[in-house]
Amino acid sequence: MNQTKLNRRAFLKRIGIGSAAYVIASQLMPLSVSAATEEGGTAININDFLNNGQTIQDAINAVQNAGGGELFFPPGVYRTDRTLQITGDNVILRGANRDSSIITASGSLTNQNLLLVRKAGGRILNTKLVDLTLTSDVRYVFGNTAGSATAGPDISTMNHAVVLDGSHNVIIDNVRIHHFNGDGISFQDTVSSGGPDQTTLNNCVLSLCRDGVSMNNTGHSTHIYGGSYEFNTRYGINTGGRNSVFIKDADIEQNLNVGIRISHQSNIVIRDCTFENNARGFANDSTQRTHIWVGDYDVARSIVIDGCFFHGRSMRSLIRVDKADGVSIKNNFVDFANQFGTANGAFVQTSAACRNIFVDEFSYNVTPNVRRISNPQYALSDIKPSSVTALPAPNEAIRGFMVRVEASAGQADALYMCVKDADGSYKWGRINMTF
Repeated sequence: MNQTKLNRRAFLKRIGIGSAAYVIASQLMPLSVSAATEEGGTAININDFLNNGQTIQDAINAVQNAGGGELFFPPGVYRTDRTLQITGDNVILRGANRDSSIITASGSLTNQNLLLVRKAGGRILNTKLVDLTLTSDVRYVFGNTAGSATAGPDISTMNHAVVLDGSHNVIIDNVRIHHFNGDGISFQDTVSSGGPDQTTLNNCVLSLCRDGVSMNNTGHSTHIYGGSYEFNTRYGINTGGRNSVFIKDADIEQNLNVGIRISHQSNIVIRDCTFENNARGFANDSTQRTHIWVGDYDVARSIVIDGCFFHGRSMRSLIRVDKADGVSIKNNFVDFANQFGTANGAFVQTSAACRNIFVDEFSYNVTPNVRRISNPQYALSDIKPSSVTALPAPNEAIRGFMVRVEASAGQADALYMCVKDADGSYKWGRINMTF
């Protein structure tokens, strides 16, 4: 086993923001077209509408009525007292950058969503959200204290920040979604069977929501690249019963329940992600104390967890696999996990309902006498044992390892496992093979 300490990827930092001007959207507005977008279509500056006493929704409607285009939000805080709705194709909402272009609630939006992407009777094509912050409380975004001159109301009873319903080809790029009672991004399928498909999240921050992203049994062909999914009150990323989800280079940390939940889905790849201190809401030795939970509802198939970094206190396991067929867990690194020495602690916790689980060696920076996988009878681990010309001295650190002693010409190889004998000593036991 490779015990070399790896360098930890830097976590994305939560960015504090200074003061910004407040722009209040409340009334109706006339159309004002300022330029053409890089992708073609209408380009509108939101201030051309707001300065005439009109609303964000009417600016969105103007873009839609023009057949698509871009609505640009210069630096500022833009308030809406109603749910914003995108009902047409090819609509882009773009800010100057997510540190300074902020859309937030004003007035009473109790149990309502901030942005709804939905139209009756079919899919919405080609929606983009770029370089924005969506929040229900600007106090925490700006680092202000409650009651300061720039605080604004805390609409903590709001529901989801963004609802994608029947959408196709949605790109959400460099967007912060912060402080919602519901989910940061909620996938739904009330208007189109299967719900959203081909959704891409790039370098987004989803924090202090219920789930950062909740796919709700939808979300075919979802790609998540980079960004942070942190401090959510349930799951960082919650996948459901649809296929093909790819998650790469994301930081998933400090979520109250599990970092990533795969309830019953197929073809999921989690690669090069960082997991730290998830499952804070569970008791120390509960089985849910895990970073990734696979198949808690029904069988999950074709799951790959590759090249991830794990750090967690009082974890029951790094990865819990309840119901699954075809899981590959390889090339991962454990920086810290201080409860793996308990009777039930393991890097990977499996159950009798699992089939075809392959666990390659973990590298680690923790005490090496932890159990690497629980219930190993349900998993294949290191299916190609290392070859040696002579057996090394047996000891506790390599207990359970298998090696293949290569034979000379005309003789068969021999397979051995390092085991603890009844007297407490460690020995190599030869495994009999029938040909």
